[in-house]
This record gives sequence, structure tokens and C-alpha cells, in this order.
Amino acid sequence: MFKKFCLYEKTLLSLFALACTLTASADAVTFEKDGLKYEVTSPTTVRVAENKIAGVTVNVPANVENNGTTYTVNSIGERAFYWDNVINVTLPETIDSIYDHAFNGTKIVDLTLPSKLVYIGKYAFNSTNLESITIPASVKHIGGSAFFTCSNLQTVTFQGNVEELGESIFYHTPVTKVTLSDDMTKIADKMFLRCDKLTDINWPSKLEVIGVGAFNDCKLLPSVTLPASLKEIGDEAFLGCNKISSVAFPASLEKLGSSAFSKTSLKTITLDENNSNFRLAGDELYSNDYRLLYLVPMKGKTTVKTMGACVGINGGAFWGSEVENVTLSKKVIAIDNFAFCQSALKSINLPNTLVFIGEQAFASTQLSGDLRLPENVYIVQDGAFAGNDGLTSVTIPSGVKYIFAHAFHNSKNLKTVTFEGSQAPEVMGAYEEYDSPFYNCPITKAYIPKGTTESYKKQYWNDYFTLTETDKGVLAYTATDPTDGSMFKGKYFDGAINITFAEEVTVVKEHPEVFLRKGNDKLDPVYSGNLLEPDDEWYVTRQSDKKTVRVWAADYDSYLQSFSGGPEDKFVFVIPAGIVKNAAGDMNELILVRVNGYDPASGIANIDMSSKDATEAARFNISGVKIGKTQKGIAIIKMSDGSVKKVLVK
Repeated sequence: MFKKFCLYEKTLLSLFALACTLTASADAVTFEKDGLKYEVTSPTTVRVAENKIAGVTVNVPANVENNGTTYTVNSIGERAFYWDNVINVTLPETIDSIYDHAFNGTKIVDLTLPSKLVYIGKYAFNSTNLESITIPASVKHIGGSAFFTCSNLQTVTFQGNVEELGESIFYHTPVTKVTLSDDMTKIADKMFLRCDKLTDINWPSKLEVIGVGAFNDCKLLPSVTLPASLKEIGDEAFLGCNKISSVAFPASLEKLGSSAFSKTSLKTITLDENNSNFRLAGDELYSNDYRLLYLVPMKGKTTVKTMGACVGINGGAFWGSEVENVTLSKKVIAIDNFAFCQSALKSINLPNTLVFIGEQAFASTQLSGDLRLPENVYIVQDGAFAGNDGLTSVTIPSGVKYIFAHAFHNSKNLKTVTFEGSQAPEVMGAYEEYDSPFYNCPITKAYIPKGTTESYKKQYWNDYFTLTETDKGVLAYTATDPTDGSMFKGKYFDGAINITFAEEVTVVKEHPEVFLRKGNDKLDPVYSGNLLEPDDEWYVTRQSDKKTVRVWAADYDSYLQSFSGGPEDKFVFVIPAGIVKNAAGDMNELILVRVNGYDPASGIANIDMSSKDATEAARFNISGVKIGKTQKGIAIIKMSDGSVKKVLVK
């Protein structure tokens, strides 16, 4: 098999090199014979050059003579018959390559491709009048858009496995029947995009990949029977195939792209019991660990409650569904692009764990009334809530730093917007008036915190509506301990942070919804880090100076809880808004403090900071597992004052 592949690879490389050489050569030898122009490509071969054919019939010979030399005609050159009035073409068996745009725009209706053909270039038969085409088993490469918008194409037959396929090969053709070789391993990206007459296709027993958008908007395609060999289904592969009512995923499936079966009539989802990559919870498809919800039935289901372990909603998971009510777990971090777009969604809880809401995630749903974004959301993506006519007001918390164009576009009853941050969110991707996040919304003024007008003017929010300050400002902090960007002193660190304000404060939330997230050098904890939770709760305790509060995690014994980390770990404390207020009633905004792992040079040996008066609260082994006092070996002891020390029990 390796030798066979190498031979194919060498053949293709030779063809590509020849094509480049011929294209680049300004001194190529050309001649005309019997009304056709040729270009010499080697001492024994020529290709059909760019022609302007007056007639409707072309017979390409296998051989042609010039100046006493007989050449083999082995290719049809780039733009050879580009937009000529040719209707009838005969190609000899010597042809192994048809280059880019060779027959683009001609009027050919019927064509038999040579049995030794290896290469078909980009747009080779674009916009022709072909009614059917058979791809010989010899073909190893088909360029992108090769049969693009062939408005009369009805049937397509593949006799072998094409190793290299460009995208959009049969884009927007009226093909009704496709016969694929049983050896075929891949259906290329957008291969049958917008083939809205396609009703009949076989599924090869060796098929491994269905590419991105491969059958997007094939409205008449019935329910599919995926082969047991299938490993990957790309993004939007069957998007808008509204005749599909059921799908059975095989044991071999490893990857399911975003919006792969969105906007269908999907009622039934089944999964081979031997599949180790996905799980069904009722009739909803999850990742194997239930952390990602991939797909729900589009029809016949109105209520969904996600699994407790769920942290993300896959792109397009509910796109076009009849689901009206959704309850998300308290661990959900991300809702991907188009997740609930054009669905029947009426109600959903958006937990404060939520950080990311993708493009058009809630566009054109049935949400209504007042919308408050979770305060940990950092970016409001393009079109995230566009076209929601039921929304009447929206509150943008202080954690939001960027709002993209069209975010709430065309929400025709959205009349009130309130910003809570001292720093105005930056508007992204807005270049014209209609790019406004609130374009075509009946909003005339925006409410902002006291004393923040200049900040909002700097981000040009006054171009969209009148800025109106409220009677409440934002309470800013002056310092944190640990400081932002600092490093822990050892592997075990206190789940606590001190926050100091410029004036006296009082505690508003004794048990706030704090998030301590852990990532690493490759994983930003703000967006996707693992959540470190206390055994008991988070507390806010005012210190003796009345200007500082301590936010800390408590264990089951009500002592300060410690956590463990490595030198390459990254942590972030996410302190919610409104945990304290000043005498004027101003409340704090969201606080993010990033802390890095300890210096490995110091390691565990340097952890010995306990007070002489402190008592033992708990002890752990070096893996962080809680142990008893009699267990032998190295123990990490947590003291009642929050300090830790290392001991050896013999």
C-alpha cells in the first residue's frame, strides 16, 4: 500500500510541476493544427492550449504532427475552451489531465472522460450544461468547484476513490442521484452544498470522513444511514437538510462538528453501544464524559435539562429546534456559535459560570422581557442576541469588555440598556451606522454608572444613544493580596484573597459566587479552566481596618481551605460584583486576580509558615488527599490560621 501511495504521489507531483512549468514558461513552443492550438510540454507530448473555437464540435486527437514530430496529446490546458460555444467534445484515451477552467462556461451537454484521466483542475467544468458525469476510477485529484453551478447536472457517478478533493465540487447543482464508489473514503468539504434536489445517494462501506458543509442545504435528502467505518462528520455537514428525521451514529465515530444536523427534522438519535466517544442521555447526545452537549432532537422536544457535568453547549446544538425551555447546569462555561439560533427558546437560565456566548448563539429566538447577561461573560459576540423581538431591556455587567457589531441588532422592542461597568465596553467590528450593536432597536438613551460619561464617550457609545448617568457609582478597589500576576509560595496555597478599597465598606454578600479557576500554560483559566470548589462555601469577612475584606474558601470544618497546584499552572480568582458597598451605596464591580504557580526551585521544602499558636486543622499526603495523623510518610498539615507545614511521620 505504501508503494502504491508513493506512485500516486509521484504522479500527482509530476503533474503539478508540469502545470507550473508550462504556466510560467513564456517561451513555450506552440502550434496550430486542424483548428486547435497546442503547446509542447515535452519532446513527445503536447497539451491543448487556450483556444477560441467558433464551431460547436471539438474532436481532440490522440496524436498530432508538427514539423515532422508526432506528439501525444495528454492534457487539456488551463482555459483551453474557456466560455467557448462548444457543445460536443470528444477526448482521446491519452488524456491524463484537465486543467483549471478548461471547459468553464462551455455548453457541453455530454462528455465521456478518458479512462486514464488522473487530474481534474479547479472550475474545469464550471457552469457547463452537463447532464451527467462519470468520474473514472483512475482520477486521483478533483479541484475545487470543478462542476460548480452546472445547472443541468442530474446524475454523478464515481468509479473509484479520489484521493484529493477540493471543496464545493458540485456546489448548487440540481443533481438528484449520486453513486459513490464503495472504496471512497472521504466526501469533501461543501461537495454537495445547496444540491437541493438530491434524494438518492449510497454510503460507501469504507467512508471515513464527511467534510464541512458536505450536504448543507440539501433539502430533499432523506434520513441517512451512516456506514460503520465513519470517523468524522464536519461542521454543518447536514445543516438545513430538513427531510432528515433520524440518524444513527456508528461505533467508529470520533468527531462530530458544530451544527452538523441543525435545522433538520431530526426526531430520533441513536448511538452504537460500542462507541466510546459519545453518550446518549435520553435522546440528547453528549461527549463521553457528559461535559459537552452536542445535539438534541430538532422536532418533538420542548424541554431540556443538561447533565450536571455539562460545561459547554456545542455550536448549533439547538439551532432550529422546537425546544422552548432549557435548564443549564451551574458549570456551563461556553455556549458556542448558533447554539440556540432560530429555535423556539422561550426561557433559559444563564449561570454566572458562563464566560463565552458565541456568534448568533441566541439570534431570532423567542426570549422575552428583561435580559441580564452573566457577569463573567467577557465578550458579546456578533449577532449574539440579534432579532429577539420579545426582549425589552438588557443589562450589561462590568465583566463585559467587548461588544461586537449587530449583538442585539433588529430586536425591535428592546428599549432599555443599562451598563454597570466603570470602563465602557469596546465596540468591535463596527464601521458603519448599521454595524451598531443596537442597530434598529428603539433605544434612545443608555444608563451608565455615575461619573463614567467620559469613559463611554471614548468608546463612542454617545454616537448610538444619549448617555444618562445613574445616582450610583462604581466602588473601585485599590489593592489585592496576592496581587494580580503574582506567584504562589508553594504547591499548597490558601484559597483566599484580600481586597482593599479606598474607603470603608460593608459586606453585602457573605457567601458570594466566587470562581477559582485553574489552567496551565496552554489553557487560559478565565475561559476554560477547571473550577476549584471549596468543601463548604466562599466567605467574605471584613477586616479590622474596615477598608479590607477577605474572600476565602472554607472546608468542612469551617477552616481556611488550601488548594494544590504545579509550577506551570495558572489560576484566576473571579470575585463577583456587589460583594461590598460604601456609605453612598456604590458597589464593587467584578474583580479578576491572576496568580501563577510556585517557583519549582523552592518546591515543597520551603513550606513551613505556621504560627506557634495555631492548631492542626487537617493534613494531606503529597498528592493532596486528606489523611489521618497516624499515616506514615510525608504529610502536609494545614493549621487553623491558614498556614501550612510539612512533617515526616515515621
